[in-house]
Amino acid sequence: RFRLQHLFIILGFIPFFALLSYYYYINSGDPFLQNTVMTKIQLFNFNAPWTLPMLKKCKIGFLEIVGYTGGLFEYTKYTFAFKPYSHGVVNYFTSYYHLMLLGAIIWAVHFRKHFTSYNNRIIAILLIWAVAGYITLEFAPVSIGEIFSNNRYCLFPKDPRFLLYMSIPVVCIGAFCFYSMRRHRKLMFTCLLFVAAVSIFSLNTIRNYYHDGIKDVIEAAAYIKAHPEKTYYTDYLASGFLRYRLQYNPIYKIVDIGNLKSEAELGDGILILGGARGVDVLGAVPLEIIPQWAKKQYFGLRKSNPACIKELHNPPPYSNIRYRKYNMKIFTVAGAKRSNP
Repeated sequence: RFRLQHLFIILGFIPFFALLSYYYYINSGDPFLQNTVMTKIQLFNFNAPWTLPMLKKCKIGFLEIVGYTGGLFEYTKYTFAFKPYSHGVVNYFTSYYHLMLLGAIIWAVHFRKHFTSYNNRIIAILLIWAVAGYITLEFAPVSIGEIFSNNRYCLFPKDPRFLLYMSIPVVCIGAFCFYSMRRHRKLMFTCLLFVAAVSIFSLNTIRNYYHDGIKDVIEAAAYIKAHPEKTYYTDYLASGFLRYRLQYNPIYKIVDIGNLKSEAELGDGILILGGARGVDVLGAVPLEIIPQWAKKQYFGLRKSNPACIKELHNPPPYSNIRYRKYNMKIFTVAGAKRSNP
């Protein structure tokens, strides 16, 4: 039965969103700035070269519906690790965690007689939440828009991490499940220890994966700290990372080589090329966004370049991975000429 107190759950969000919208409006003129920015990001993702092959467009009247062509239950296969991830690093133990929570749903439904009618209603609501969320994530289109305009609703790009949305209802159901196990303490503690162990292992593996994506830049930042008197030339992605790692300290001179028209504009300093720029950036990108003369510096004397003073090597499986195609190399430059260190 609906109660007046339930209305406060909805009303509680209104002041927060009102204040946030007002803050956005006085600072940007757009009360829905966050939605505007996220929509532009999603549109960029949908039009990116690496995303287009995975999308299929369907026109219905004046609407254009964009769907994901990964295949039937592709989202679920990735999430439960029935199909390997493209990067081959993120561990598969998270699948056991998801299966454990799925078992909690089955347990809660099967032993519903152990709960009160009120608890069963709560479990039913949580189940509807979980099932509706799964159907939306697995089968809903990623984008809907008008054919002859820029008006477009972007739902989300397909990514297994969005299944975390379902963790809220499923974990709550799991709590009911563990509560019903209170008479079987050994089973309850075994399940709890299993979930805790898998979670810790998964978090550690995923942390190492994301850390490796910026490891090259971290080591380059350490090199810059050790030699602050030099000028450093690199691509705009690395320069952003480096400035952040160096706390935007003005004593470090970092120049975006994309702003240089030719090699003749190089001054005495250090050139940093290659490596990874985070797990979300393809490994070939760092050398695709630099001028042609910089690519020649990297590839021209690749086997024995006397100007290469340092190369960052990475052990398997991180040596040849989706986000790192080439090792990071650090070169000395003397004006437009290469010189020995």
